[in-house]
Amino acid sequence: MVTKDIREKIKQDLILGLRRNADRIFNISQQTKKGFVPVDTGNLKRSGSVDYYSDGAVITYRASYAAVVEHGAEAHEEFVKGFAYTKRHAKRKGKKRKPGTTKVVVKAHIRRMPKREGVYYLARAVQEGIPMLAKDTDFFLKNHFKTRRTRV
Repeated sequence: MVTKDIREKIKQDLILGLRRNADRIFNISQQTKKGFVPVDTGNLKRSGSVDYYSDGAVITYRASYAAVVEHGAEAHEEFVKGFAYTKRHAKRKGKKRKPGTTKVVVKAHIRRMPKREGVYYLARAVQEGIPMLAKDTDFFLKNHFKTRRTRV
């Protein structure tokens, strides 16, 4: 019969195994050489993290466009209003401006966005890392339930 104490140890070991597997999947998703998380500016890659909870872990990419990069988007139109920042440049005819940025008011307009295919950087990382889940949970379970063999 399994006691409450043993049941609790098994539960904690399974949670630790899930967390270890989440770390493994996150590390796989961060690999740019294998083509997982795409890097233009590095913002998407830096926005990723593993959050631990009492019953497991969650991998999150917090960049505002992370879902579009992961899953893609249909062609659509979006309303644009606000400011844009541009770099100052040298004037023609020999007069130069000081380097820096200039705030420019952008007239409200509609921007047409083309269809974008998803990269599936996290989904592919899960497919590669999930087969190791049994090994990750087994690692912690073996530490609690080592059997000692004695010679007779």
